[in-house]
Amino acid sequence: MKTYLVTIRAVVTKTLHVMADSEQEAVETAHSEFTTECDGDEDYQEDTLRVETEETERTNQMKTSELTGAALRWAVAKCEGIELNNGCYNRLLVNGHMSAGQKMLTPYNPSTDWSQGGPIIERERIELHGDGDEGWIAHDYLRPKQYGPTPLIAAMRCFVASKLGDTVDIPDEFLS
Repeated sequence: MKTYLVTIRAVVTKTLHVMADSEQEAVETAHSEFTTECDGDEDYQEDTLRVETEETERTNQMKTSELTGAALRWAVAKCEGIELNNGCYNRLLVNGHMSAGQKMLTPYNPSTDWSQGGPIIERERIELHGDGDEGWIAHDYLRPKQYGPTPLIAAMRCFVASKLGDTVDIPDEFLS
């Protein structure tokens, strides 16, 4: 079972019958007698404004073609099923400084690190072409063209667009 935060706006309209010597006194008396309990003589309307779980992240929608830095890292990680922890991910080392089978946090940045972005480009068969002064174009026969100042940024935008579409909801913590 989860805990939910539900925001509701309720409007209650009542007509109260009060005895008073003046209009001002009638208003004051009505306010003092007013309750939100239903007695059958009121109009009651309510709207649910928002429902979220306590762990719901705040997000902002961004165009995939404009993703860079931490936002692009997060979007690629989401497509790959990788959970980031302060911009890093757990990697199982087979050969390395740690003994086989131990996990370590490794910075995740496939849009600048060819050892991370290259395998995605190869696996997804993303084509890259120089675009003169404009930078790079990335595409394949299924994906729309994506542009970027570097081949990795263009390719990762292409990858994200193919999996998540033209816009992506990026958690606030990954917006720079």
